[in-house]
Amino acid sequence: MINCPYADFVSRLNNAKRQHFKTTYVNNNNKIVKTLEILHELGIIKSFSFLDERTIQVNLKFVGRRVIFKKLKVISLPSKKVYVDIIRLSKLKDKSNCSFYILSTSKGMLTDFECIINHVAGEVLLKVEL
Repeated sequence: MINCPYADFVSRLNNAKRQHFKTTYVNNNNKIVKTLEILHELGIIKSFSFLDERTIQVNLKFVGRRVIFKKLKVISLPSKKVYVDIIRLSKLKDKSNCSFYILSTSKGMLTDFECIINHVAGEVLLKVEL
């Protein structure tokens, strides 16, 4: 049994990038599906499809021989939740020019720039380094 499905999902994507795999398989979970939708909309991954009710196939997007993202990093864990307000989110955004965050908010899962525009804050789930 997987202790943290979201961390497992992120490590599978990082491992697929490191091994230059075009495709990887992850477990199905609402939080994972929403994250994949955001990554697909932003052009970080090529596509994803449901193989069955438990498995999702993720196709990574390449530019030449490199994957679009450098690294994905889980920020909140089940044992340590990380919440930010708008001011702290703006400071995080200023420090990292080539990265963005995915947050779980009261309005659903949003990227950091969507949170700043909508004036909502929440739990920081993932950092995507480009």
